[in-house]
Amino acid sequence: MQTIIIAVIGSGALSAFISGVFLLINNHQKAKTGIEKGVQLLLLGELKRSGNEYIRDKEISTEDLEAFNETYNTYKQLNGNGFADTLIAKVRALPLEVG
Repeated sequence: MQTIIIAVIGSGALSAFISGVFLLINNHQKAKTGIEKGVQLLLLGELKRSGNEYIRDKEISTEDLEAFNETYNTYKQLNGNGFADTLIAKVRALPLEVG
């Protein structure tokens, strides 16, 4: 009988421990998702700001285009939406700045 009680208590403790571990993992994944979403929003804001500036200026330097493309690629890796696709197409169509 004592063995059964110890087994029941032990299995309950093990179950609680495993549940706790899964809860920690789940909370960590949610935090990561929140951080990724925050970074995604910051990147989208930068794409909008700089992209609209380049479109307004009607040209872009090669250095700025490279940085814009890098920002866009990172945004897309974070599952960014289609708005940036339209913006990147407009920016890539701009003439390169001369001199």
